Amino acid sequence: MARVQTGKPYVLLLLKAGRDPLESESFQELQMGHLMHLFSLEAQGKAHVFGPVTSEGDLRGVIIFGTSSKDDVSAWMQGDPLCDRGIFVYELHDWFSIPGMGLPA
Repeated sequence: MARVQTGKPYVLLLLKAGRDPLESESFQELQMGHLMHLFSLEAQGKAHVFGPVTSEGDLRGVIIFGTSSKDDVSAWMQGDPLCDRGIFVYELHDWFSIPGMGLPA
């Protein structure tokens, strides 16, 4: 229980399928911009874990942000080319975890 008491709130973002890309839009270029945006958020210490969901369905990815502010996360997601165009949409959820937990290498 002592370890659980060190926990703190975060924001969990669920990235979902939005509209289909238009013929005039290069999904590959937009996806590269999306990845650059996410790596930039990681470099700034804002996004801690992110990755695609590889199973079938509308869920496309998961991102864990190091804040409890959904307003901050919404602001940080502005400029993501896939979200800005509505190709991806997202849901924000309050999430709780223990700092320092991570994925093994």
